[in-house]
Amino acid sequence: MPYKITKLKDGGVINEFEGIVTLEKNAEVDIKIFGEDPAQFKKISYVISDWSKATKVTHTTEELRELAIMTRQRLEFNPELLFAIIVPRDLLYGLARMWHTYLGEAHRAGLFRTREEAEIWIKEKLSLSKESRKP
Repeated sequence: MPYKITKLKDGGVINEFEGIVTLEKNAEVDIKIFGEDPAQFKKISYVISDWSKATKVTHTTEELRELAIMTRQRLEFNPELLFAIIVPRDLLYGLARMWHTYLGEAHRAGLFRTREEAEIWIKEKLSLSKESRKP
C-alpha cells in the first residue's frame, strides 16, 4: 500500500506515504483528500502528511514547483487550512524544503522531523486561530 489516508472528526486529515512516492501518487492522494469540488476544501482544517515510511521520492524540481502551486491553490480556497509535513530523513527533508520555499506560505505549512512536533504545531496554530476569532 503506497499511502494511507485517515480523516479525523476534528476536520483534520492524516496521510501516510510508504515506499516510492511519485508525482502521480501525490496527485492521487490530493484528490482523495480534497476531492474536486472547492467547497470540500473548506471542510478540512489541517493535513498532516507523514513521509516517515517513504523510501524514495521521484519528483523533479519542476514537479515540486507544481505541487507547491497546487497546495497554494488549496490554501486560497481555505484561508484556515494548515499543512504539516513530517520528513525525518535528510534527503526527503531537503526536497520538502524546496517545496516549502516554492509554496511561500511558511506560516501555514510547516516541516517537521517527528509526528509529535507536527501535532504540537497544528494544535498551537489552531488554538491561535480560534483566539483571533473571538470577539
